Amino acid sequence: MFKRLFDIGASLVLLTLMLPIILLTAILVKLESRGPAFYRQRRVGLYGTGFDVIKLRSMRQDAEAGGKAVWAEKDDPRITRVGRIIRKTRIDELPQCW
Repeated sequence: MFKRLFDIGASLVLLTLMLPIILLTAILVKLESRGPAFYRQRRVGLYGTGFDVIKLRSMRQDAEAGGKAVWAEKDDPRITRVGRIIRKTRIDELPQCW
């Protein structure tokens, strides 16, 4: 129970501090390319339990047009200009505090 309370508390503090950066980055993503600013991806966790990861979108909207996940490569042309910056600084991972 203590670990769960700590996780929630730490997430709230981090989210409160990083909210301006997340909002600014979301605006930049929307200005640069069409589509949503956030990206939701289904992942598999412990014991095969599925969960959703929410990230700031760093690729074009149609990056996985076939519906299948495709690994990003070095100098991948699907990555936007803003996407390159937020991937290097890991800002795209901040929405996971939610």
